[in-house]
Amino acid sequence: LKPGQTVVYLLDASGSMGAAGKFAHAQAALAATLAAQPEGVRFQVFVYDWSAWPLAPGGTVPATPANVRAVAAQLAAVEPRGRSNHLVALRSALEARPDAVVWLSDAADLSAAALAPVRKAAGRSVPVYVCLITAERVEQPRELK
Repeated sequence: LKPGQTVVYLLDASGSMGAAGKFAHAQAALAATLAAQPEGVRFQVFVYDWSAWPLAPGGTVPATPANVRAVAAQLAAVEPRGRSNHLVALRSALEARPDAVVWLSDAADLSAAALAPVRKAAGRSVPVYVCLITAERVEQPRELK
């Protein structure tokens, strides 16, 4: 992203992500992506299972090395559990009014149609990119259209 833009990351922390190293793959990919952002980019990470919670305090924060390290440290303490509620996660992300949402999940059924009501309620079009997490890798992001 460009300085002045905001990105919200959604990280699925449901029980299925704990299998076969998927959550570790997602954590590593997220940490690398955060570290690559220019400091002028603002970000937030929402981790979710049945509910969603932010890792950066106080809304979106600049992608400074200190903020990236702080979020990475919190991320390292997350243990996958329970079931996932994708709609609650997306609602939380869109409330931050980002320029883009990047989603890391093992849910192969995330579709634009299933998420359309939440996206429509946001009142503006925000690109959502999904990175499917498998036991082998993090797949390249694909935009939900």
